[in-house]
Amino acid sequence: MNFQYKNITLGSDPEFFISNKKGKLISSIGIISGTKNNPQQLPFLGDGFAIQTDNVLGEFNIPPATTPHEAMTSIAIMKAYIAGFLADKDLVPKYMASGVFMRDQLNSKEAKAFGCSPDYNCWTKSVNQKPCGEKTSLRSGGFHTHLGYDNPNDEASINALKAFDLFLGVPSILIDPDTRRRELYGKAGCFRMTWFGCEYRTLSGYFISSNELTKWCFDQILIAIEYLNQNGICEIQKDAELIQDAINNNNKETAEKLIEKYNINIKY
Repeated sequence: MNFQYKNITLGSDPEFFISNKKGKLISSIGIISGTKNNPQQLPFLGDGFAIQTDNVLGEFNIPPATTPHEAMTSIAIMKAYIAGFLADKDLVPKYMASGVFMRDQLNSKEAKAFGCSPDYNCWTKSVNQKPCGEKTSLRSGGFHTHLGYDNPNDEASINALKAFDLFLGVPSILIDPDTRRRELYGKAGCFRMTWFGCEYRTLSGYFISSNELTKWCFDQILIAIEYLNQNGICEIQKDAELIQDAINNNNKETAEKLIEKYNINIKY
């Protein structure tokens, strides 16, 4: 019998760019006071809301949610707060997959440091190579989604992550216009384990550019879990090479074949 995922919770810690009114990307360092080790808590928004710097980007946290609409609403609350906070500084947030910074924004040690801790590949179970921030002005924004469930274990989380690659990562190839983020991050199966389940790290910050896209992502997570509860991982495992090829090589033809085979929704 397949492992049954029960009492699902949804969460996220999305990343975002900051820009001035002329479109120049601006480092978050010195603008946002929270850090990875000490996020700025925002209790006036509710428990679980926080903001911090992540390299030269901003990052925020939302409390665990039990429905896609609740998770989307929490992200919308944070986006409204960030827009107001940055407006006071004549700055604006940008929710996108990648961007190139001018060198004057990358002078600090923090601006050159990538990855507070390693992430992994759920297909190979190996550590992903960390990019070098000193060799490029390209930076990437991720929409990292969190899955919580009863009695979490590594095998169940790995299977969920593989399903997320199919039901989110593959259709993202047809939805997200960016092709540069995967030079740094966001390859197939990118994840971290958590005490409550797992964190899926393949999607880009483009998916929080609208409420509709954000809700689509959380809807797809539940669809992926429903598929696993009903069918298990066997068929997805058979298509492992195709799934990875579609995501890693931006192979739209392969993505379309998988979307047709599994009847994956790409409307949002």
